[in-house]
Amino acid sequence: MEASKVQGEVKSVVVESGLELTYCERGEQNPDVLVCGAFYFHTFMPVVEMLAERYHVYGVVMRLDGPGEELNADGAVNWSRQWGRDVYEFARALGLERFRYFGKCHGTVPGWYLVKEHPEMLVAFASFFLAPHVLPQTSNKWFEMANGGDMSAMMAAALRRPEKGLPAKMAELATLGDAATGPLPEEYAASAEKSWGSADECREALLNLDIPVGYLFANEDPVFQDHYDSNIWAIMNTRRSRTVILNGEKHLMELDCPERVVAEAFKFFDEADVDYWVEDEAAPAAATAAEVELSGAPDPELSGRWACSFDGPMGKTEVSLAIGVGEDGAVSGTLGLMGKEHPISSGRATATGFDFEVSVKVAFRKGVARVRGTREGNAISGTIELPLGKLAFTGVRS
Repeated sequence: MEASKVQGEVKSVVVESGLELTYCERGEQNPDVLVCGAFYFHTFMPVVEMLAERYHVYGVVMRLDGPGEELNADGAVNWSRQWGRDVYEFARALGLERFRYFGKCHGTVPGWYLVKEHPEMLVAFASFFLAPHVLPQTSNKWFEMANGGDMSAMMAAALRRPEKGLPAKMAELATLGDAATGPLPEEYAASAEKSWGSADECREALLNLDIPVGYLFANEDPVFQDHYDSNIWAIMNTRRSRTVILNGEKHLMELDCPERVVAEAFKFFDEADVDYWVEDEAAPAAATAAEVELSGAPDPELSGRWACSFDGPMGKTEVSLAIGVGEDGAVSGTLGLMGKEHPISSGRATATGFDFEVSVKVAFRKGVARVRGTREGNAISGTIELPLGKLAFTGVRS
């Protein structure tokens, strides 16, 4: 039992694989169960205890060593999946069939494993300060601060009031020993996407989630900034999600203002219980049209100029397409967006639809937009997947 990683009363249980898992339990008087995972429960314990005012909380210690059954191709343990498997076996050992999951940063990783492998267990999932990453990392400032093994600069940058919280955080890190500065946290602690086989597979899962997900981010969090592009994509595209971004807060909010973390968790779980995520009946038809498979002869009639629009975060947005279709069905031309012409880099147009990519620069960031859809006479419709989100569009010949 890893008792040093829990403040206060600590328990353990032997799960099906034979492993002994350490955990804490609070709020036993409450009927609704909430499970959370973390490397340690010291500075995070105030959050656990406040959650326990409403829920029966189990805090599972995420181990950093020992055997694993979730392996990569090279035989090494895939800890993103193993942590999730440990939580799954923990739940089975204690007879927990359905529960809410709450995770903060690395603690979200087991929750995303459950999303993929055992969604039937989840009532709702609060994924705070971390989303799966489906786009390349924007920077690596967070882990670079730990170069040389000095974690104090790393932790101080994550605190709004380091003079108050840093000593407690450094004492907590000491419970991890050498593992705190080892390669495992950097490789897996912020890598929920590694529960999937590829970024594309993870992306499709987020687009089609049936579980309410609540994101909470802080705009001054270096981890949020390191994965900025991917976080914005997740915010814009995770189906049935709710997102709050707190201005002026940093990564270690459980030290700076734990009550605010818990308040946001309660708000999300309350909304998930009501279930405001009512589907638009027209949405499935639009999505189906955009996913058309290309077959048949090239479609030269797609050539020409098209006036299109989509409803985005800023309201109705006008775009234009100037398309040329070659004898082999290859597409060329430009996409007019936000006053600029962006070149079509590749794609095809056939009798059953079109699919092409555009090199774009949106919000000062370069990326690739994917445009897919169908043509019916002088009208087109489909989806345009921009770096910041996927949107349905319609257009007419101009």
